[in-house]
Amino acid sequence: MSEKVETKSSPPKEASSEDYINAAKEVADQVKNSLSSISFETVQKDLAVAFEASKNNLNKGNIGERGELMTVLPFIGIFYLLIGEIPFASSFIEFTAGPGLMLTGAGFVFTSITALGKNLTPFPQPVEENELITDGVFSLSRHPIYTGIVLFGLGLGVTTNSFERIFMTGVILYLFDRKANEEEKMLGEMHSAYETYKEEVPKFFPLLDKIRFPSFGKE
Repeated sequence: MSEKVETKSSPPKEASSEDYINAAKEVADQVKNSLSSISFETVQKDLAVAFEASKNNLNKGNIGERGELMTVLPFIGIFYLLIGEIPFASSFIEFTAGPGLMLTGAGFVFTSITALGKNLTPFPQPVEENELITDGVFSLSRHPIYTGIVLFGLGLGVTTNSFERIFMTGVILYLFDRKANEEEKMLGEMHSAYETYKEEVPKFFPLLDKIRFPSFGKE
């Protein structure tokens, strides 16, 4: 009789900004190698085959059971993407992506500063007798001050139609990521519970797999 042994899987390692940069370089190299081996005749032939197959597939299957709704909705989204305007929602989206992000970011920064209190320091090295805070806004983000500044920067860039501000916000996020890594090394040495905190709370923004989108059909 064999005994069942349960193994506990370790949590996935959180990707750093350097990991994303290296991944982007690998993708760029793959795209470059793929493009170098493509000829105009091959592309023309492949497109002809694809369009002919798509035309034939339009008449296949039972109408109403082929997922027509989930096919039409993305094309509607692409149409409004091209014209750059969404009926009845443009003003709301502009406010949410601009002043809305700025207000949210400012709220993150203010509540974080008040929650830190005597623990607040501009340096990566924590203060002596540091207290690990994991509730309030720190239950949403391990570095909510940095998150707030990034959100404010994105909102300001959208409000002022400034690509330069949005670009600099990305640079600031990269620098904050490097600074946060140094902070977390020291906090991990000071607090044994910090590793568990890292597993439960994202560094900056909520994880995509925690966001639930509405369903339009059977799963």
